Amino acid sequence: MPATPICVNPQARENPTNTLSRTANVKILLIESDQTDAALISALLEKVFQGDADILPAGSVDEMDDALQGAQADVILLGLQSSDDPWRDALARLTEKQPQASVIVLATEDNDQLAGDVFDAGAVEYLLKGQLTIGWMRRAINYAIHRKHLFESTRKPLKQLVGIINLSADAIVSIDAEHCITLFNLAAEEMFGYTAFEVLGLPLGILLPEQYRAIHEEHIESFAKEASAARRMNERKELTGMRRNGEMFPAEISISKLLSPEGVVFTAIIRDITDRKRVYEQMHNMAMTDPLTGIANRRRFLDIVELELQRSRRYHHPLSLLLIDIDRFKDVNDTYGHAIGDQTLRSVTSAFHELMRDNDMVARIGGDEFVILLPETDEKFARILAQRLCDHIAKVDIPCNEEHIGITVCIGCGMVKDEDKSIEEALERADQAMLESKRMGRNRVL
Repeated sequence: MPATPICVNPQARENPTNTLSRTANVKILLIESDQTDAALISALLEKVFQGDADILPAGSVDEMDDALQGAQADVILLGLQSSDDPWRDALARLTEKQPQASVIVLATEDNDQLAGDVFDAGAVEYLLKGQLTIGWMRRAINYAIHRKHLFESTRKPLKQLVGIINLSADAIVSIDAEHCITLFNLAAEEMFGYTAFEVLGLPLGILLPEQYRAIHEEHIESFAKEASAARRMNERKELTGMRRNGEMFPAEISISKLLSPEGVVFTAIIRDITDRKRVYEQMHNMAMTDPLTGIANRRRFLDIVELELQRSRRYHHPLSLLLIDIDRFKDVNDTYGHAIGDQTLRSVTSAFHELMRDNDMVARIGGDEFVILLPETDEKFARILAQRLCDHIAKVDIPCNEEHIGITVCIGCGMVKDEDKSIEEALERADQAMLESKRMGRNRVL
């Protein structure tokens, strides 16, 4: 193909002083496969810059590195001979290797479709070789350089913002009006097990268990219609998230919304509270559990018994309890020491569990005092179970050095009556029965 005529319009020869601002040390990479076009364009650039720029010619993108010799270009002029040239690949490689440079395409065809395509691919200007003048070239390069400075000035705070987002210990996830993920920071990657590349553009539901997705969609739509722009973590219920491996975890979430030209954009800050809940549950269990025997303490018993009392009255089912005291437990502690006393308490607890039903509950409510709650149990059956427990515990021996210590208990039975205002009245009756059994000689049920 013959070289394309490049016009150097004498009328366009501006005053030499009216040259580009900031032209000193401007590096222009000229990629042109046609030697004649390359020579003409280089000559035109010399007239534009009058020696204030480094013009680095290359016959193709493959020769770019040799031409630049490690330098960074300010502007890249990419010459095309026809629309069939592999310009897409060339632009992609230029953007990858010289991301800070602005690319101007110099074409032989006045092709609107091609021009639109190269703009979409990242070029900042599309010029025809046959219409190049000093003025056109100056303005194009001036625009390209200023665009580069503007891009860098906006990119810096954007880069800082991205850095701040990625430094957050909490996951930050944004979705568009269609509820598709548009932002996924490093903490989100760690929390959910996906990379941002994998989830960007996918529905938010991928981060939620399937059974919660529909209701969560409804919550988002409802929030979109609210006047408030944000919901803080303490204003929302706990959320359940799902990791890539299918593991579900509890999370706290705050959410905000912003109206954009494309619709409402939602951003959520998500905090994994698995460890916190585990600690809370451990503390809760410690507060509700007797540390020596591992069974419920008095506080836990009163919580459970209140629920059972309500259920008993609602369905008119019997409810009984047993109050149990170890005979002469103080003598065991004084004679054999507290270690044997502790072992006695643990052995009695184990003996209870050997005879109790699954829905019965035992709690330690004092030093050597226990209570067993018996749902769905009338007074007659409660006494039968109490006697079985009394006989069973009498067979328990506690080893101590070379001897064995026998254990007996006194048990008082109490049934909750319709006229009882609280469980305390049934407990009082059981306590009186237990004290009477002690007065009658111990190791018995009343």
